[in-house]
Amino acid sequence: MNICRTERLAGRKSLVFIRQTGERDIQERLAELLRKAGLRELVLRPSVAPNKRIAWLKKRAGSIDVLLANARLVEVGLNLVMFPTAIFYELEANFYVLYQAMRRIWRPFAPLPVEVYFTVYKGKAEEMILDLMGEKMFFNQLLTGQEVGGALVPEDAGNMLQVAINRLLKGIKTRQVTSIFAAQNTMTASPLGSPTAASPDVKPVKTWEECLARHAQVGGHRNGGKQKFVSKEQLALPF
Repeated sequence: MNICRTERLAGRKSLVFIRQTGERDIQERLAELLRKAGLRELVLRPSVAPNKRIAWLKKRAGSIDVLLANARLVEVGLNLVMFPTAIFYELEANFYVLYQAMRRIWRPFAPLPVEVYFTVYKGKAEEMILDLMGEKMFFNQLLTGQEVGGALVPEDAGNMLQVAINRLLKGIKTRQVTSIFAAQNTMTASPLGSPTAASPDVKPVKTWEECLARHAQVGGHRNGGKQKFVSKEQLALPF
């Protein structure tokens, strides 16, 4: 409530994300508390069809201070730049949902600077989940070529050496790279190779005699006719 009131005084509207909106719906209780604090609130319900939500919000955004919604209702396709402040009242443990919900207000054409708040209990499981989300966001930004920094990610996170030093000082152990990719198929069957997967180990043939011997192992005849065999170690180009 304090954040929403401060934002309203600064001429900014707030978007509050709530996870418990189903059987144990806590939105009405929060809406009542916001009303008692003198704030104009509105709850976005799943009953509003996805293709009508943006028009529904634009029609009502000018008369409210706070919008309450489940992050999954706005995770894709909505531009909510009319709400420059987002507050995750309950932490969404799904990184895709959390990141997409943030991006609804974090748009290139947003008229005001964006601020995102995450409320967690210090020293509890929520704080650990938030740290993991920040790490995922950091690597996601590196992968997609975005500027590293912002919500959940420290401004100096792009300095890999500093990150490594901070982890060492905190005693954080990093898994070996081999264990991270152990469960994945890292061998490519493409004749063109792969920038991320290893090519199969094809044993070289040094002499003509070795070539004939290998050909004899993989070639043969059946039913009096010649049968074509291809070595498993040979990669063929598709035509």
